Amino acid sequence: MVQAEEVGSGTPRAVGPFLTVREVAATLRVSTATVYDLCETGKLVHIRANNAIRVGKGDLRAFLQNSRKEVNHARRIRKR
Repeated sequence: MVQAEEVGSGTPRAVGPFLTVREVAATLRVSTATVYDLCETGKLVHIRANNAIRVGKGDLRAFLQNSRKEVNHARRIRKR
């Protein structure tokens, strides 16, 4: 897990902690390619730090909650 560091003025540039692509993939039990695709398509909020992708824990939680809502909505539509 990567922590945000304070820069110069003492104010953090971004809120941490952040997860690497590998950590996100392991959490979701998917490949790293899937995580890169989720980031590229805008489905998973992320930041780039020196060309490395980092995902905030809160952003991953939000992604999971939104995914659950979409699945539940699709199930309700099928029952009709």
